[in-house]
Amino acid sequence: MKIVQLMALASMIVGCLFSCTTKPANVQNIDFDSYSLDGTSCSWSNLDDTGSQSKLLIIDSEEEFDNYVTGDDRPPVDFAEKTLLLAYGGYENSAPIYSDSQKIVRISRSNYVLTVNIPPVLIAALMKWRVAILVDKLDAEDNVKLKITTE
Repeated sequence: MKIVQLMALASMIVGCLFSCTTKPANVQNIDFDSYSLDGTSCSWSNLDDTGSQSKLLIIDSEEEFDNYVTGDDRPPVDFAEKTLLLAYGGYENSAPIYSDSQKIVRISRSNYVLTVNIPPVLIAALMKWRVAILVDKLDAEDNVKLKITTE
């Protein structure tokens, strides 16, 4: 009897370890292109940089885009085909740092998670950070959650 109980316990432990180390089968990595205003006279504007709260903008049209970018020589975005995701945070009294460590996954039919890694040194220095990526056009009912990691 004790052998059966030990085998059942071992099976539960192995099952738990396996389920904790694998991602759910329905998670799908999404391809994206980075978007940058570097090399232009443009800059991001009208971003609420007060406090350290991280924020995410989902920009689906030229009109929305005009609200957040100043300058005339910005790189074009085909909003018929693409959605621009702009994640940002930090404090307004610093120059922005652009994170190059991000990924986006689809976790269900209309739910996505954009993960951005901000190095701890930027958090400690209260630096402003930005991430802009282009993904295939999202539907109006799609939701994107911003997840910040600090590794």
